[in-house]
Amino acid sequence: MLVPDSVTDAELSTVQLVATAMSRLPTDPACPGPLLVHTDGAFECHGPGCPGGLAIFHGQDDVDPCSRRPEIRTRHGCPRCLTRSDGAALVEHTCTGEQVEHDDCGIDCSAGDACLGTDALHLSGRSCRMFGTCSRNCRSTG
Repeated sequence: MLVPDSVTDAELSTVQLVATAMSRLPTDPACPGPLLVHTDGAFECHGPGCPGGLAIFHGQDDVDPCSRRPEIRTRHGCPRCLTRSDGAALVEHTCTGEQVEHDDCGIDCSAGDACLGTDALHLSGRSCRMFGTCSRNCRSTG
């Protein structure tokens, strides 16, 4: 992964989380990504048919900070994304809930029925195990 000039603690922690997860997965099959990491620690994969950022192997060349791929319309808005020229358009279609990606490829949102959908941009997102054990006790599919 190419490290941007300024890296937040949350971003660095997420890259370490992804690296640890990838070291436990077989390298085949692999997702070509890109798996984007945001300044607030959220991550999202834009690989075709990707089952989830932590559910399939992503090589270090497939992990990028969101600023390195400005052509991709992200589903999550961090301060770095929102400074791009199309950032204002992102805010208009943003879910205010926190999106949680589970090891079993499920996705929850704290906004419940008010969520704009799993493909909508979310103000925040994280892995289900980022702050301890998963509340759903999900199991990895790998």
